[in-house]
Amino acid sequence: MASDSWRIEKDDKEADMNRILFLPASRHLRFYAKRAFLRGHWSIFKLVDLKDGWQMLDFEDLVKMEKEYWPRFYGHYGKWVRYFREKKRIDFLVIERESNIEINAAVLAAQKFGIPVSYVMHGCDIFHHSDRKGLVDDYEYLYIPNEFNRRYFREFGGRAEIRKFNRHLPKKTTFSPGQRIKKLLYIPMFNHPSDRVHVSGCLLSNEERHVYNLAFWETFVSSGCRVTWCHDPRLDREKPNLMVRHFESETSDMKRMRWVKRSKQKYFREADAIVVDVGSTAFFEAIGAGKPVLCLYHEKSIPLKVGVKDLFGNCLQSFSTVEEGVLKLKCFLQSGRLFEDYTPHDFLAQELENPNESLIWEEKR
Repeated sequence: MASDSWRIEKDDKEADMNRILFLPASRHLRFYAKRAFLRGHWSIFKLVDLKDGWQMLDFEDLVKMEKEYWPRFYGHYGKWVRYFREKKRIDFLVIERESNIEINAAVLAAQKFGIPVSYVMHGCDIFHHSDRKGLVDDYEYLYIPNEFNRRYFREFGGRAEIRKFNRHLPKKTTFSPGQRIKKLLYIPMFNHPSDRVHVSGCLLSNEERHVYNLAFWETFVSSGCRVTWCHDPRLDREKPNLMVRHFESETSDMKRMRWVKRSKQKYFREADAIVVDVGSTAFFEAIGAGKPVLCLYHEKSIPLKVGVKDLFGNCLQSFSTVEEGVLKLKCFLQSGRLFEDYTPHDFLAQELENPNESLIWEEKR
């Protein structure tokens, strides 16, 4: 396994220096590794095969587990046991995904040697997922990116110590009262295989979602504002994709509609307001960008977490028919009270009242 490390010139015998292993070598975890490094710790990365993934539904297929998962798991587990045995010292393991077979094996091997494991949650959502309860039992520490989701995980109980730590703190909105939307960013849910649509936070089929997205498209075209429709082609897992064909046939002649195939975060700054159709990580990122935001989701979505509607108000709205969805979208686009009605004031106040907590590997010296 190849590695790259930030290293500091310091005597290994000094007790105030933690050796922290981060898996995988992702851009997200590099923020935490750099933070640890700047506080005098040793931050280490080991490369992991990220294609070696595993969905939660796969665990229900016992035959597939026996033939594919466990042989690969124990192969990785043996390598990581040897790694931790040969290393002079690893004080903490920090991970940011639980759906990778090699990372699962590394966690079990680390715990065999008494090495505490921290799980840094990058994504979060508004939906109730009973299968997420395992996170509070599998690790020693959980870092949750906002107070709302931290309280949700604490209700599960479990052995993990749960803390709030958000690398993207919410920004103050710059939208003036009475200001209208000139540039809009729309981030629809990505395309899932039909048998796993509900894993993404929605019980609609891809075809059903295409129907309302086409109606939203027509609404955007007639809205008078410039719209950036964010589509990540890496997330297309099923063909044919009806919306892609529509984009390719329509956008060449559109002056006010832009279909982009890049990371949505690149367009947060230039947008006046943001619309999403699922209350997943993108919804919270949009709030963090300090923009008026509307999560317009279909009622077939997974059940919501308790208190979510009260906390987000008008920013969170459902529809049962395409016509109802279009009407609510038009109200948002034509609103003269975006700042007042489409900013989650209660959620932001809760965040201000609960600042980031310290990272455990900075405390234990």
